[in-house]
Amino acid sequence: MSYTAVRGGTVYGVSGFSNHLIILCSEPMFYRVTGTEAILSVNVSSWHESSPSNDDSCILNEGDHKFIKHKSFCFYQRAIPLNVLKLEDKVDKGEMKDYGMLRPDVFKRVLEGFSKSPVLSREAANFIQLLKKNGFEW
Repeated sequence: MSYTAVRGGTVYGVSGFSNHLIILCSEPMFYRVTGTEAILSVNVSSWHESSPSNDDSCILNEGDHKFIKHKSFCFYQRAIPLNVLKLEDKVDKGEMKDYGMLRPDVFKRVLEGFSKSPVLSREAANFIQLLKKNGFEW
């Protein structure tokens, strides 16, 4: 059975320099910048007191997702559209792992964090505008 990337889904794998839980935040959409179907993603990072990377726009704690074991946050500064075909292929090959769907209440908090974050990546902001322009749910 092959994996299908969907809005509200989560995967675990390489994001940046290390492995993270990655939340898929949009429906797949053709992204003319890359010429591929893309899905907006944000990774979950551990909260470290006094770290300049911390973003309190969306804090996640144990119980919000089976993977999360301690205080964590959505790293909106590194939110990016991912190539859907490459993502699905990596999950199918076992290079990334499907971690299921977020609960609707948690997913709502994640989406709200995009508008709260003072450090949202420009690429994510542009992708969200394209989603809205093209009539996708946001």
